[in-house]
Amino acid sequence: MGNKKVQLERKKTYFIEATKSLIEETGVEALTVKKIAHKAGYATGTLYNYFDSLNVLLFNCILDYFEELYNTLSEVQLAKEDYEKYLLQLMAVYTDYFTQKPEIYYLIYLKNLGSVESINDGKIFRPKITKLLNKALIEYFDSKKVLIKNEELEIIGGLITNSLHGNLLFYINKKSNISVEELKQKIKLEVTYIIKRGEKE
Repeated sequence: MGNKKVQLERKKTYFIEATKSLIEETGVEALTVKKIAHKAGYATGTLYNYFDSLNVLLFNCILDYFEELYNTLSEVQLAKEDYEKYLLQLMAVYTDYFTQKPEIYYLIYLKNLGSVESINDGKIFRPKITKLLNKALIEYFDSKKVLIKNEELEIIGGLITNSLHGNLLFYINKKSNISVEELKQKIKLEVTYIIKRGEKE
């Protein structure tokens, strides 16, 4: 990588880190280009030399957060070939990540940034955590010697995603008066029910 490219990426990182810091301090809705530039130590207009818009900058922050989440989930260890325990542990770690950082959940899943393709150079975005969770699901059914079709796997994965995000959304929006541990237990019960039903299909 040439010196100019390195310098460009370094300055982009300054703005991304400044934005993430402000998100965790004051929330997504309080963000302004002026505040971000000031936090990064640059004039307001300088931000647009590196990002076409605030939404493009926020999408870059989302990429960073997904990478952080992927690394966190990757630390979960499979013990004694217990794929059910491994899958449920991934759900628990995922839940912990967002209950500890609700503003990040808001940014990733609730903030309207427009079409992802329009702010990602026309590319479809699929986070690595999707593949990680899908692999864990496949390994679970393989360990149970259950032959499952791709379309059934997609439905089961979708139901698990709905359980995770439905419960997280209610918790983060303070619609459910339960503790984090109760939330994790509720998700565990629902996900267990879903995968057990999948074994019987």
